[in-house]
Amino acid sequence: MKYLWIVLLLFTFLFADDHKEEHHHYYSKDLTYLNLSHEQQRSIKKVLKEYRKELKMYRELKENTIGSKQKLFEQERFDQNALITLDIKLAQKAAQIEANFLTNIHTILTKEQRKLFIKHIDEWEIE
Repeated sequence: MKYLWIVLLLFTFLFADDHKEEHHHYYSKDLTYLNLSHEQQRSIKKVLKEYRKELKMYRELKENTIGSKQKLFEQERFDQNALITLDIKLAQKAAQIEANFLTNIHTILTKEQRKLFIKHIDEWEIE
């Protein structure tokens, strides 16, 4: 049994760190890997502040949409078109917020920083 643990430990060390230095990205929505200049940091902070404000409004809209869906479902006759309309409005709002955010970020980042950013772009999708 002791030999099995030693073999497993050796395999763990052999395969533990096979990725490159550039892949150290630890936190969701963390932009430190971009090595932003001071001016870029100030600009990004403004964009993030607006993004958070829009996300808060989106979450409120999402809660209202859920309430509207519940009311639709409680009715005697279920209106499928009304449900689809609610979902489309919510999806359009999410797409608009994401597009505005990415447009603003795009103008701030350099070409090299954009290449790094796109590897983590899925972190910024609105769910």
